[in-house]
Amino acid sequence: MKNGRVLFSVLAIGLMAACWWVTHRVDNKIAEAEMSATNGIHTAEAKGLNDKIEQLKTDKVELRQQSDKFELQAQNDRNALAPWVQLAKSQFSDASVSNGLDRLFQHVAAMESRQPRFDLQLNGLEVTNGMVIELPTTRQIDMIVFNRGEDTASGVTIELMMPIATTNVVYSDHWRSFPGYRFLNVTHNKPQKLEGVSSWMCTSEHRIPWNDAFSASPFIISTNSSKSFVTQEMLEHLGFVVTATAEKNYVYPMLPMQIDIFSDNSKRQTLKVLLSY
Repeated sequence: MKNGRVLFSVLAIGLMAACWWVTHRVDNKIAEAEMSATNGIHTAEAKGLNDKIEQLKTDKVELRQQSDKFELQAQNDRNALAPWVQLAKSQFSDASVSNGLDRLFQHVAAMESRQPRFDLQLNGLEVTNGMVIELPTTRQIDMIVFNRGEDTASGVTIELMMPIATTNVVYSDHWRSFPGYRFLNVTHNKPQKLEGVSSWMCTSEHRIPWNDAFSASPFIISTNSSKSFVTQEMLEHLGFVVTATAEKNYVYPMLPMQIDIFSDNSKRQTLKVLLSY
């Protein structure tokens, strides 16, 4: 009985040892399998990275080849254009451009100096801007325009603007009225719409050569109309430059008139006078 127990104990110990050995072997196999699997994953990733690196190297080589190709083409283009660039530099240097502009300005100035420009006589007086002109008892206005420019003037026109009713003037068919004209305000250097301003124009039927003249038909302020009076404030409003006084309402016994002279091929000239009668 005792021997049976001993034998059983020995067998149990042996079985336990065998189980431990099998278990240990299985664990080792599992660890080896896991390590192998991990190494396999790393190997696959490394292979993928190596493939990408090789592709990038290939792309770099191709890009470099393309760059060299474009640089060679650009150099060929520069070589082909070199003679034209040299010609352009010789023809359009800074000095030649400056000289060209000088010649252009001189040409424009010469053209402007040849353009028609006008002198005006009113009742035999050479008219200057801002002058006072005393009319005769008939209140007749006779105007002669002289062309002082070298070029012949075509369509020479005189425009009159006055703060007076159209019923208070007498004129021939050569003059025609046009409503709504505006005095040129000197202060603001632009036309300004004014109430009570009447306008007339007269145009020459003939071309006016250098130093020749155009005589407009007489323009008469009716003797039935009362004398005109204008304040300093109104004169300034009309664009006249007047001597400052203490009173803005200082009264001038005069009629302001703006005269514009121009032709189809000239600049507009503006004169402002005061008529006394």
